[in-house]
Amino acid sequence: MQIAICRGLSGGTARFNQVHGRVLRGRFAEYLGLIRTTIEEGQRAGVFRAELNAKVTAKVLFGALDEMATNWILSQRRYKLAPMVDIVLDIFFNGVQRPVNLPSQPLASQRP
Repeated sequence: MQIAICRGLSGGTARFNQVHGRVLRGRFAEYLGLIRTTIEEGQRAGVFRAELNAKVTAKVLFGALDEMATNWILSQRRYKLAPMVDIVLDIFFNGVQRPVNLPSQPLASQRP
């Protein structure tokens, strides 16, 4: 009897995971689509580089934001997440390479 119950529960869990996974994939695709559309609009307006693949660019931005949120949660929220937004967006929009004609300066949020 216990084996039958366990099999039933594991089958129910597998089915739940399958359905839940489909819902999450759908929401994730929706969210990435929103970011991609925003990037494409920026490309058409001349704000973003036209030669970039909007789909890959959207995944890069999402990945950076997701990683920051994940680390914040894993740290048990020991620091404020909001100040990290400026850093992530600065890296996303300006890259990591220092412009040749400008000295390297830390962001205000990185200063002691």
